[in-house]
Amino acid sequence: MTTLSLIIQPAKSLRHHHRPAVVGRTLRLLLVLLVAGVIAGLLIPSPRLTPADLWDAISDSDSLGYLLIVSFRLPRILLAASVGAAFGCAGSLLQRLLHNPLASPDVMGLNAGASLAAMSSILFLGWSGLMVSVAAFLGAMTVVIVTLAIAGPQTSLHASTRLVLIGVALSALGQALIFFVTTLSPAHQVRDILLWISGSLNSFSWQRVGIIIPILIVMTLALIMLRPTIEVLDAGHEIAQGLGIPARLGPFAILMSVAVLVAAASAAAGPITFVAFVSGPIARWLIHGRHSMLCSALVGSVLVVWCDLIAQILPSGPYPVGVITGALGAPILLLLLLRGHQEAS
Repeated sequence: MTTLSLIIQPAKSLRHHHRPAVVGRTLRLLLVLLVAGVIAGLLIPSPRLTPADLWDAISDSDSLGYLLIVSFRLPRILLAASVGAAFGCAGSLLQRLLHNPLASPDVMGLNAGASLAAMSSILFLGWSGLMVSVAAFLGAMTVVIVTLAIAGPQTSLHASTRLVLIGVALSALGQALIFFVTTLSPAHQVRDILLWISGSLNSFSWQRVGIIIPILIVMTLALIMLRPTIEVLDAGHEIAQGLGIPARLGPFAILMSVAVLVAAASAAAGPITFVAFVSGPIARWLIHGRHSMLCSALVGSVLVVWCDLIAQILPSGPYPVGVITGALGAPILLLLLLRGHQEAS
């Protein structure tokens, strides 16, 4: 064994020994932040509650505090956590398997497609509840199908830059159509539409929570079953083809899974900006290596829960949560990009 091998092998062994511990600590930290955000969301918004008030509300189902928590604060917090997890997982899945940090539902038009379809179903068809989620899913899937059709039959994961560029063009078109639909809306609905486009949790309800949580559970089970395929696709285009995974299957399976998550989240809270885009890079920075979708989903949940709390307690609030995620997401993304550039140098 050469001297170089004697140096490399212990280093690999040490990395393998410590990485699970690092990932475990990171996941525990994110869970603590999420639980802290949930508790803060129950206590801090006006009217404020003390921990004693919270305990009294839990123990007395006839109290006003119990009604405040169960009917208003808890469904909003659960919706925020679920929407954040959906966007975080969707963004991570695209970035990981297309091997492109620009791959995000925000950039590739899936948010715009889901939002346009949901808006149109509400304004022109009078749909609500589950049917709006169906419309959002169809809108996101339309973007998927159009993207792959424009890309051509030979498009694969290796052509991720082409897919992203097509998505950018479709996103711009979708945004233009969204504003066009807004101009056709009655004046009394324009404000509500603009709030929804910004990404808002103000229309929370147990019904919305009951729609998105089962979708998240189903998608979690599906991704667990698809994990071996995802790992192979993550290893690279050539390896995937060598193991018999069709080149065309990869992009379609990825975009379809993302479409389900984005449609559910967008139908519940609108297109909350930057969550899908920054959750993956933040998770990758936290664990100092290849990130997991679980970590990104937790990052997304933490971001939306805390940003929604900030949106509620700011003066003249509550504001759309998308305003806060956009304001915080841009500098976070710039910091991550600067850090990556410095490490590359």
